[in-house]
Amino acid sequence: MNDIKLLKKEFRKKVSSIIKEYENVDFSTEDTIILDKVIATEQYKKCKTILIYYPMNNEVNTLYLIDKAMKDDKIVALPKIINNKMYFIKIEKDWINNLILSSYQILEPISNKILDNFNNDCLMIVPNLALGADKSRLGHGKGFYDIFLKDKKNIFKMGICRSYVLFKSLPTNEDDQKLDMIISN
Repeated sequence: MNDIKLLKKEFRKKVSSIIKEYENVDFSTEDTIILDKVIATEQYKKCKTILIYYPMNNEVNTLYLIDKAMKDDKIVALPKIINNKMYFIKIEKDWINNLILSSYQILEPISNKILDNFNNDCLMIVPNLALGADKSRLGHGKGFYDIFLKDKKNIFKMGICRSYVLFKSLPTNEDDQKLDMIISN
């Protein structure tokens, strides 16, 4: 295992132990503050499409933002892994009733209505275990987001997190995609 992979693995362990300290804390107020900051950005206001994740574990609960974006008539899409590749699936009004648990234990859309037009009015809320103030991101280690974003430079990448998983910087390499903006509480 090379040095950076080992550093990332060790950092994930560190973050996981920090997350465990907070597992019984209700973060609904903090999450609303973070999401209101997202909604106040020019990037959110001008985007026509928002690529967003369904929340799991320690991640900021994005359900409020998903509902708000749909009310704002934005195209909203959730990630889905198909044949070991990540795609974004457009969701409809009854989306919450049309999710299925994937082999990665993540709720994904049942539909395969793949969204493939990512113009300059596209905002992605990128999930994470931790974020760096230098716009670095530590994910779960599968590389799906980094691979997806590699050739999509016109998508505005926003990371959101609670302050206890925001660090000065994170271990990264040349394959890791930097974010364009980070928002925390």
